[in-house]
Parts: sequence; C-alpha cells; structure tokens
Amino acid sequence: MVVEVLTENDEKLWDDFVAKTDEATFFHGIAWKNLVGKVFGNRFEPIYLMAKENGLCEGILPLFLRRHWFFGRKLLSLPFATYGGVCAVSETAETVLMDRAVALAEELDVDYLELRHVDAKRGNLVTNTDYFTLVLDLTPGPETLWTGFRKGIKLGVKAARKSGVQVDLTSKDVDGFYAIYSQGQRNLGTPIQSYAWIKNLFMDFGDCHTIAVAYHQKKPIGVQFVRTFKDTVSSVFAYTLPEYKHLCPNHLLIWELIQDACDKGYRRFDFGRSLPDSSTFFFKTGWRAEPVQFHYQYYLNRSKAVPDTSQANPGRKRLARVWKKLPLPVANTLGPVIRECYP
Repeated sequence: MVVEVLTENDEKLWDDFVAKTDEATFFHGIAWKNLVGKVFGNRFEPIYLMAKENGLCEGILPLFLRRHWFFGRKLLSLPFATYGGVCAVSETAETVLMDRAVALAEELDVDYLELRHVDAKRGNLVTNTDYFTLVLDLTPGPETLWTGFRKGIKLGVKAARKSGVQVDLTSKDVDGFYAIYSQGQRNLGTPIQSYAWIKNLFMDFGDCHTIAVAYHQKKPIGVQFVRTFKDTVSSVFAYTLPEYKHLCPNHLLIWELIQDACDKGYRRFDFGRSLPDSSTFFFKTGWRAEPVQFHYQYYLNRSKAVPDTSQANPGRKRLARVWKKLPLPVANTLGPVIRECYP
C-alpha cells in the first residue's frame, strides 16, 4: 500500500470513494477543496492524501496547510468543517494515512496537526471530546416521532402555527439569508463568514443546500440553513430575530423540515454541533436527538497544548461580549478577517 498526494488525474477516483464509503462526509469531497481555494486563494494550501493498493483507493485524508504570520502554522482536516480526518476501509490504510500526516506535520514544522474525527482513530494523538452533534433517527416516521418529542417542543410548534407563522423550505434567497445570518452571528458574539463564502456555497453546492424561512405577516423572522448529503439532512445554521422568539418560528421550521425529510426518504436529521450542558444541547435533545461525540485529535508538534476556541473559553467569552456591542456594518467588515484565522 502506498500513500500519494492527490493529482487531478485521481480526483474522480477520490470522489467515487467518498460517494460509496459510509464514513465519508460532505466535506471530504473534492468540491470542498475547490471552494476553499476559490474563496481564500493560496492562504490555505491543500494536501490531499490517498492510500492506494493495486491502483484501488483504500482511504483518504484531506489536509490544508494554513500559514499565518501571527497565528502560526497548522495542518487541518478540515477548515470551516465540522467533520474531517481520515476515512479508510481498512486498518492498514488508516494507519499509513495517519503516519503520513504526522510525518508531514514534522516536515512542515507546523504547530499542530488537527483531525476532526467523529470516531476516535488509532495513534498516539491527544483527543478533545468537548463537542457533540445530535442526530435524530427519522425511520420511525413523523407520527411516531411527534409522540416522542418533549412537551415544550410540541407546544412551541403549536404556538407558531396558532400565531400564523408560515414556512418556506425551498428558498434560495442568499441575500435575504445573509442579512439575518449576519445579525444573528453578531448578536451571538461570533465573527461572521464572508458573503463570498455563503454565496459560493450555494453556487457550488446548489443541489444540496436550501434555506428554510419562517415568515410572520410576510416578514422573514427566522431561518435555517439546510444541507442534504447521502441519507442525512443537516441544520447548518439557525437563527430567529429576537423580537419574534416568542412566536417559536424555529420550532415550526424544524418540524416541517423533519416531515419533509421523512417524505423524501432521508434517514437522519443532524441538528448540528453543540457543547454539552448548553441551552442549544438541551433544546436539541427535546426532539429526542441522540448525542454523537466528536473526537478532534491532535498531534502537537510545536504547541504545548490543544488549542481551545470553544464558546466555553474565557477569552472567547470576552470577545463575544465585545462583539455583541459592535455596529452591524463593523461586525460584518471585521468578521470575515477574524473568522479566517480560526478555521
């Protein structure tokens, strides 16, 4: 078995492997590499590794090298993605890819190598298990799922309907979404992704991204940015305008999305990443979504400790308090610059 750096000639072989391998995620595809390159240019250098045996692909590991004069060097799988890391169909392929990644981290003299795995992989790596995603099994069908939801969830759905909230699950209005998204990220104290990033997500992945919008008296009051891949529907971003939270538009949006996903034959609804004991974690478990723990694994080359950029970090909390007070145009201008430094 050999490990090769991906060339254009093997891109189809790579994507075929992603399509047929259950463990491969949306982010593992070649299109994610192209998107990062389109938006960020050479500021992120792709190094995509493929394990081959007798000409067949046995495993992949997409990596990006990020160099910054202040924030140092890091090797990531993958930037701006919840999932990443090694995807292999054999222990041998997994091992050779991990070994090659560690060797690259040393050769490139990076501060650390970060692999965003769902399941922990073998190897002498430091593992961060702070994050979970929450996944609802859709196979029982809408009627059975409804009976299992927490009482407060069902009351929220009913309240939204009673208040006249209307839902559109098929919007492609990127500008309208970005207006609410930017306000939401500022109010949450989080630097925003650039408009170019969001726009290109829809241009390059139009078949698997939609915007679900909740309206009240024809005004958009809440959004869900939704992704479909293989058998899963994922909530990528959700926000409700604060003055309309009492109408529970997000409850109705999620319920309509769940019913639609069931009707279309999807098997899972992924509510997205959360820290345990947070309010969002509690909300998602109300839908009877099951926690799935992430294993973000690190090889510390020059760094002494695993980087902590979570919302629980004291420095992150201080930034959030300041960020919430910024005028929206200022937050929208500075946000993409800062967000790029924390991929």
